[in-house]
Amino acid sequence: MNAAAWVGLQKELEAWAETGRSVSLWWRDDDAVADSHALRTLTAISGEYDVPLAMAVIPAPLETSLPAHLRRCQAPVSVCQHGFAHVNHVLAPLKKCELDAANPTQRLKQLAAGKAQLEGAFAAAFSPVLVPPWNRIAAPLASRLHTLGYAGLSTFAEQCFPAAALRQNNCHVDIINWRGTRGFVGQEAALAALTRHLRRRRQANLEHGEVTGVLSHHLVHDEACWLFLDRLWSTLRRYSHTVFCSLADLFSQDLPGG
Repeated sequence: MNAAAWVGLQKELEAWAETGRSVSLWWRDDDAVADSHALRTLTAISGEYDVPLAMAVIPAPLETSLPAHLRRCQAPVSVCQHGFAHVNHVLAPLKKCELDAANPTQRLKQLAAGKAQLEGAFAAAFSPVLVPPWNRIAAPLASRLHTLGYAGLSTFAEQCFPAAALRQNNCHVDIINWRGTRGFVGQEAALAALTRHLRRRRQANLEHGEVTGVLSHHLVHDEACWLFLDRLWSTLRRYSHTVFCSLADLFSQDLPGG
C-alpha cells in the first residue's frame, strides 16, 4: 500500500479546504451492457458511499438484465450513451474509433437509434450525454450532436471538441493500465493523476472549472481495482467540502465548487 500517495491526496484536499471552496468530482464507468457480478460490485460501492455513478451503456448489445438491475438497486446511478455498438471502423495504424468521419450520415443515424433505445430502456435514469468509444469522435460528428438532442459530451483528459450547445466534462483518472497488464494501474499512478488535476484546478482559481472525473471499466477490474475504489470513495467522503456530481449536475445545471 502506497501511503505517501494517499498523504499527497489528503494534503491537496486540505489545501482546497483552506480556500473555502468545494472539491467537485465525478465517477464514470464505461462499457455496461448487462447485469453481472462485476456490475453488482460496482453499484454496491456507489450505494455504500452514496457516490453518483454515471454508467456509460452500449446500446446495440444491451440486455434487459441491466435496466432490471438498476431499477432494483438503491445506488445513485444514471445512464449515458457509449456510442452505438462499440465497433472499430478504422484500419491500423489509426487508433480505434467507432465515431469516425468516413460516413457521418450513417454514424449519426446509429447514434440516434441508440439514444432512442436507451431512452426507452432506462426512462428518467437516462441522460442525453454521449461517451464516444475509445474516447474518440470525429469533429464533424461532434459539431452535429446537438441536432440529435444531446446535452453533453464526455471523453478523456484535455480533449475538447467543437460541439455547439453541448456541455463537455471529461474524465481525468483512468484506473486501468491499458498498455500493460490491463489490470489496475496502481495506487501511485492513479492518485498522482487525481492529485495533479485537483492541484491544477485549485491553482487556476477558476469559479467553475472542469469537474475532476474518475474513470473505471467494471468488466475488466481485478481485485486491486475494487479495493482502490472502495478506499478512494471512503477517503473522500471524510472531507465535508467534497461534492460528488451526478450527470444532471454536470450537464444540466451550474457546477458546484471550483
